[in-house]
Amino acid sequence: MPCDIHVGTASWTDPTLLACGRFYPPDATTPERRLRFYASRFSFVEVDASYYRLPDPATTHRWAQRTPDGFMFNVKAFRLFTGHPTPRDAFPSDLRRMLPDNDNAAVYYRDVPEDMRAEVWRRFTIAVEPLRMAGKLGALHFQFPPWVRRHARSIRHVERCAHLAQEHTLAVEFRDASWFDGSAAARTLDWERDLGAVHVVVDSPVGVPNTAPAVWATTHPDLAVVRLHGRNAQAWNARTSASSGRFMYEYSPEELDELARRIARLSRTIRDTHVVLNTNFEDQGMRNAANLKSRIATLQQ
Repeated sequence: MPCDIHVGTASWTDPTLLACGRFYPPDATTPERRLRFYASRFSFVEVDASYYRLPDPATTHRWAQRTPDGFMFNVKAFRLFTGHPTPRDAFPSDLRRMLPDNDNAAVYYRDVPEDMRAEVWRRFTIAVEPLRMAGKLGALHFQFPPWVRRHARSIRHVERCAHLAQEHTLAVEFRDASWFDGSAAARTLDWERDLGAVHVVVDSPVGVPNTAPAVWATTHPDLAVVRLHGRNAQAWNARTSASSGRFMYEYSPEELDELARRIARLSRTIRDTHVVLNTNFEDQGMRNAANLKSRIATLQQ
């Protein structure tokens, strides 16, 4: 089986990346030029903007046109679906009128009427369709927050997401250790296999609250996803005005060698492996991704 390993970053237009001026050439001043340049360096990217607002089909159509054959996008699920608080202004203006009339600045999935949930899901699915039609949609990435612990209600919700996204490949990332503590790990992996979902391998600080351990296993016959958050334990749960503070991390050569070996082993029986560098402060993600990509290529020679 030919095994492809695609290494890329979480986002290609993070504000700190653009501000540092070290990755894009001076003439990459438009969205089109930036994406075309990014795609000349990497064959994969994770779309994170879709977590904050529903994407626009016209935009995803342009992404498909501006990237070469074989380029892949993983699209992060809208925050409402994963149990995160969702600001009212994150919804399209015509849907805001359907929200509960109260003073809460943000709503949760449970607060939203069922008919509105269905419409939000419909619009999200339509938005990623241009990528799917172009053969460039990898997985829909569902990153569940730390308060989504392993219990019956959470399991039912993830299963509901899998049902609603059944025409797509679902990648599931947890941020709470209860999914993988002791014997729970085997049960979680078997359950993900039954769902047809991709288990997301995470690399993050060890022994820090609001993290899940790295479980190097696969649950889907065609796709593995590895998401590298860095190992900045000191900043992981620190309150900071910089949204990317916890993800400020430069992997050492030794750490990259270790990760490259693990990724190579993981990918041996899987058609595609997507590796996401979520170290998204300034150009750290690009440097980490390029260095890791080089090490993986050396192992594959």
